[in-house]
Amino acid sequence: MALFDTLVDDFDDGSVDAGKWPNNYNTGGGGAPSETGGRAVVPCDTGFAAFASAAAYTLAGSHVLVQMFPPAAGGAASEAWAQLLVQSTTPGTDVVFEVNSVTGDLTAGLRTGFFDPGAVSATYDPTAHRWLRISESGGTLEWATSPDGSTWTTFRSDTSPGWVSDPDLQVQLITHRDSGTPDVAEFDNFNTPPPASTAVFDDLVEDFDEPVVDTSKWPNNYNTGTGGLPDQVDGRGRVPCEEGFAAFASDTIYRLQGAQARVQMVPPASTGMADAYAQLLILSDVSGTQIVFEVEAVTNLLSMAVQEGFTDEDAYSIPYDPVAHAWLRIREQASILSWETSPDGREWTVQHTKDAPAWTAQNNLSVQLLAHCTPLVTGAPTGAFAYFDNFNITPTLASRYTVAVDWQGDGDFDGAHDDVTADVLARGAVTFSYGRDQARQLAPPRVGTLSMSLCNAERVYSPENVESPIADDMSPAAPVKVETVYQDTLYPLFMGRVDDLEVHPDRDNRSIDITALDLLSLLQGTKISTELYAAQRTGALIGVILDAVGWSGPRDLDLGATFVPWWWAEETDAFQALQELLASEGPPSIAYVAPDGTFVFRDRHHRLLRSQSLEPQASFAAGAFGVCTTVEGYGEGGYGEGGFGGGA
Repeated sequence: MALFDTLVDDFDDGSVDAGKWPNNYNTGGGGAPSETGGRAVVPCDTGFAAFASAAAYTLAGSHVLVQMFPPAAGGAASEAWAQLLVQSTTPGTDVVFEVNSVTGDLTAGLRTGFFDPGAVSATYDPTAHRWLRISESGGTLEWATSPDGSTWTTFRSDTSPGWVSDPDLQVQLITHRDSGTPDVAEFDNFNTPPPASTAVFDDLVEDFDEPVVDTSKWPNNYNTGTGGLPDQVDGRGRVPCEEGFAAFASDTIYRLQGAQARVQMVPPASTGMADAYAQLLILSDVSGTQIVFEVEAVTNLLSMAVQEGFTDEDAYSIPYDPVAHAWLRIREQASILSWETSPDGREWTVQHTKDAPAWTAQNNLSVQLLAHCTPLVTGAPTGAFAYFDNFNITPTLASRYTVAVDWQGDGDFDGAHDDVTADVLARGAVTFSYGRDQARQLAPPRVGTLSMSLCNAERVYSPENVESPIADDMSPAAPVKVETVYQDTLYPLFMGRVDDLEVHPDRDNRSIDITALDLLSLLQGTKISTELYAAQRTGALIGVILDAVGWSGPRDLDLGATFVPWWWAEETDAFQALQELLASEGPPSIAYVAPDGTFVFRDRHHRLLRSQSLEPQASFAAGAFGVCTTVEGYGEGGYGEGGFGGGA
C-alpha cells in the first residue's frame, strides 16, 4: 500500500512521466496535459482535464501538496477552476481544494455525491494561498495553505472519513470551465516543497570583476533575442540590448523583506531606438508580478512601479539624471517599499515609496538585471548594451585629501581643472581657520580663511593666457572646498569662495597664490533692513539675518538663551548685526560656518547641554620613556585651524 507522499514530481524534465501519471485525460477534445516551462500544464475548457495518478495510494498518515496557478476567469459564467483532488473509487466521494477564478474563492470540501454542505470558502489570495496541501493524521483531515511551501496555515480541519485509509485512492490536478475563453491551469512541485530558505537579497554580492559569469550567483541568465548571453567585460556586467529580452538572473531563493537590492547602472544608448531601457527587477513566483526600477533611455525617464500581470500599479516617474541616479536601490523595511537613488552608492535619496506587497516576505524571489531595445528599423542590429556593476557592494573611499575650485561656478566641482590638489605646492601648503578670532571664549566670531599656492608651470591659472581653458573663468568668488578621506569616511575641512588671486609670472616662480574666505563673509558688507520683532530669542533673530542676506545653505541654529525685548535692523551691516546678537547672548555663544557649509549658532548654554561638550570625543595618547599620557578631547565650535602640505 503506497502513501501519497511517495508520489513526487517537479515537472522539470519537459515530458509527462507516465509511470507517475498514467491516467491523464482531457474530455474536452483539446490537447492532453503536458509539461512546459518546468510546470504541469492542464488545459481548461468546457470539458475536464487532469494530471491523474494511478488508483493505488492511501491518504491515511500521508499528504498531497502542490503549487497551483489557476486559470483566468476568461468570461466564464460561474466556473473556471483548478483543483487538488483526492478521490475514492466511488464517484463524487472525494476531498478537494479548489480555486474558482470567476468567484475569486478558495474552497475546501469533503464531498459525497459531489456535494459538501459544510464546505469552507474564503477569498483566494494568490500569494498567501500559492501552495495547497491536503493531509491526514490521527483521524483528522486537514486542508492547509502556504505562500512559500515552508510555512503552513490550517484552512480547515475535519474528522477523517473511513475511506481515506483505502489503498486504491487517486490524486488529480484537474481543471474545468463552464464557458468563456479556453485557458490553462498550471501546477508545480507536487510533494516537493522547496527547502526553507533564509537567504535575503543582501546575501547576493557581485563586483563583476571576474572575466566569466559566476553561475552560482546568476544561474538563470538568459537572452530571448539573437545575441549571446550576458557576460562580464572590463569589470562590469554587460547585458545585450536587443528586440528580445536579456538579463543577469539569480536563483529563486531570496527574500526582500527587511533587505535590499542595489546596483550601479549604465542604461543603453538611445540613438536609433524607438525604445531602450534597463531595469533592476525583483520577481515573485507569479509571472508578471514584480517590482521594477527602470531607466528608459529614449524618454529619459526613471520609473518605479509594482506590476501585476506586467501592468504597472501607481507607476511613478521622474526625469533621469545619469549622475544623481547612477545607483539604484529597491529596499523593504517595516512593510514599506522604497525606490532610492545615489550618485556614489553611499548616500541615498528616497524617490518613491508604497506599502510593500505581501509576497516580498516569500523566500522564493529572484532578481534580474535586464535590458531591452526596440530599434527604429525592425530587425536592425542594435549593437547596444546595458552595464551593471557593484551589485550590493558599497564603494570604499581611498584615503586622500582634495582641494577643488569650481572655476565655472556651476556647483559641481567636476570641471577638467577644478581639482587642483596635484598642483598644491609644498612651500605654499593649504592652511585654513574658522571659528573665533582667538582661542578665547570671549573672542568674537571670525570669517574663516584659506590660503594656498599652486604650481602654474603650464600657465593654466594665468588669466591673461588666452590658451588657458579657464582664463575667462578665473575671478574672485569662485567656490572652493577642501575635504579629506580617512578610514573610508569623508570629512569636509573648508567651504568658501576665492577672495584674491595673485599670479607670479617669473620663470623661476610660475605659481599662483589663492586666498579664500568661508561663507560667513557673505554677511560682511551686506546691508539689511528688517521689520520690528518683539520678544524673540537670539536664535530666531539670527535666522532673520540669514533670511535677509538670502542664505540658501543649510543652517543649524540653537534657540538661544536670551530673549531680546525689541529688535530690528535698518541699513545695518549683517555681520555687525550678528555680532551684536552674540554679545546679547553672552559667552561662550558662537556663530560660524562649519566645514560642510552649514551656518551654526550655539547659545551660551551649549557647553552645559550638548553631548559634544559633555562626553569625550577622542583620546590622544603619546608615549615617552615607557610612560603613556592620555588626554581626552571635549568641546564644540571655538577656534579651529588646519593645514597640510602639497605635492607639486
